[in-house]
Amino acid sequence: MYELGMTPVLPAFSGNVPAALKSIFPSAKITRLGN
Repeated sequence: MYELGMTPVLPAFSGNVPAALKSIFPSAKITRLGN
């Protein structure tokens, strides 16, 4: 990306996961960031 003169603005994976993931992986550190 940098070789082409581009600068990343947003992460490739924003981290959106289903709420049910917390019940499947109870030790996972999942943080709700907003609505």
